Amino acid sequence: MPKNLSYKNKKMRDITSQKIIREVLLKNFPTNKWLDITEVYNLFENNFNNIKPDDFLPLSKRNPQQQWKRNIRVALSRFKHTNIIYWNGNRRYYFPDIENESVEALIKKKIKISEENLWKQLEIKRLIGIDGENYVVKYEQEFLIKNNKNHLAKKVKRISDENVAKGFDIISYDIDGKEKFIEVKTTVTTKSCFEISSNELKKAEELNSSYYLYFINNFSPSKVENSITIFTYSELLDKFEFIPNNFIARIKL
Repeated sequence: MPKNLSYKNKKMRDITSQKIIREVLLKNFPTNKWLDITEVYNLFENNFNNIKPDDFLPLSKRNPQQQWKRNIRVALSRFKHTNIIYWNGNRRYYFPDIENESVEALIKKKIKISEENLWKQLEIKRLIGIDGENYVVKYEQEFLIKNNKNHLAKKVKRISDENVAKGFDIISYDIDGKEKFIEVKTTVTTKSCFEISSNELKKAEELNSSYYLYFINNFSPSKVENSITIFTYSELLDKFEFIPNNFIARIKL
């Protein structure tokens, strides 16, 4: 990083927005681990490659701290006040692993979670899911290209951004040109479980041999390679048990 940049009027500065900084931190902050502020800076640097030149400027003539580091602290302060992260009162921050747990589990653990925090965690989960789906699209395209099926690679498509009710996320192809309907399940933890809806199970049964579930755990968007475990429909039924998690209450007649 450049170290000796002259001071510039704040009104002229072109710096990375708070929104982007918060998104990078939310997607990459490790769970259940205390990080020193220096480690948070390193985490941001390692996972964001588009820091703007003005981010490296000092805050003022009297304050040599670089703008981007100050903005990291502002983002952490916002997380702290909305109960997204914990702070030890000095230089260390902690992101609890709650994005993959049910509200019931949080209550049993007596973890305090505000409505705003809950929506933040659901948003994190949504963004991780999108990253996982995009990773699988790239994975499928590379597989087809390696097998000289460039015309099929161009047709691989993520469809969940158009219709989340389809019951699967991606349309791809095998090397013979047969369609593959892929449901992607992504988690940033090492847990070997995931949520699956009744609609997704119904669609899996309907598609049968054309259906595949791609499971990515311990996922990180910054990794060059993430491990994918692939299950066919029959393997899904054979290797997993399905536990009801939500119920509909209907007045008795």
